[in-house]
Amino acid sequence: MEPAIRKTMNLRTGKEITFIGITPSEAVIAAHAQEHGNWNTWEYTQDKYPVEFGEKSCICGDWCCLY
Repeated sequence: MEPAIRKTMNLRTGKEITFIGITPSEAVIAAHAQEHGNWNTWEYTQDKYPVEFGEKSCICGDWCCLY
């Protein structure tokens, strides 16, 4: 089975970041945290970085990922 590829997009700037092997919510959290200089992946939790879920997408800060 191929690992999942998640494309995230910053809705404000149009910048895209691709992640491999993580869920859509983990991808938007990672993109948002890394944009703000946090590269400590063990700190990426929904308590610290809340995610909003839509019907076909999720958002954290300005970052969005489709399911």
